[in-house]
Amino acid sequence: MAEQARTRVSTDGVFLSTPGVFDGTADGLRHAFKMQFSPTASQRREDGGPSRTTVGTAFALDRVLLDFGAVHPPAVDFARAGRDCELIAEAIQKHPEVLTQALELVTGGHPDVERIRAASRSLQGIGLTETQALDNGGGIVALVLLAAAALLVAGCDACVTVVETSPTVQPQFPSSPGPMDAGADG
Repeated sequence: MAEQARTRVSTDGVFLSTPGVFDGTADGLRHAFKMQFSPTASQRREDGGPSRTTVGTAFALDRVLLDFGAVHPPAVDFARAGRDCELIAEAIQKHPEVLTQALELVTGGHPDVERIRAASRSLQGIGLTETQALDNGGGIVALVLLAAAALLVAGCDACVTVVETSPTVQPQFPSSPGPMDAGADG
């Protein structure tokens, strides 16, 4: 029996940009991709001594946030995005096993450091990291944003019900849940 698809996500963490991962990416794009980080705490007792609490941070491997509020549209270089399409098409044709490995990793739940490193090495081996894409005329972040924007707009269009109202009445949408410059220091 196939596992039921997840239809909603609750989170116990915060989504933060990791701009150092995207060195070389245009400033208007580098904070759009955010990973989820959550606090962790554990207690342990060593050699019968007092209990020690360790506080740390964990990241969720199965979810990210694409923050369109952190995107400056003129930063999207369509020539680079086109090159990304070529790079990804080549990887799909020549190295589907590497892409499958990465996809299985991020859909598999709990992060496993060795599997992350192995998948990262495999992606590096076929030239499919952000840095390598930039070096080869691409830059995958923009392509992901363009694809996600297309899916988001199409999904929103399917969810919007048109109701005839007075031309002076405009629908109210919630504003962004944070300051415009959140994460801009990286």
